[in-house]
Amino acid sequence: MKTRLSIVVAASALAAITPATANAQSTSDGGTATTQTREDDDFPWGLLGLVGLAGLIPRKRPVHVDTRTAR
Repeated sequence: MKTRLSIVVAASALAAITPATANAQSTSDGGTATTQTREDDDFPWGLLGLVGLAGLIPRKRPVHVDTRTAR
């Protein structure tokens, strides 16, 4: 019960100190707005990441059977 109370107190304290919402941009400058377009000519980093993750898959190694005999 004590841990539940401490969790509730911590959550309410965190909610009290966080700002509600912060507006990074305002459009109250007379209604003029600029729009930037970005062409997608970048390198496909997602594909490179998938190839890198595929390299983490363990490969099956050939089973080596030792055929030496002791004399």
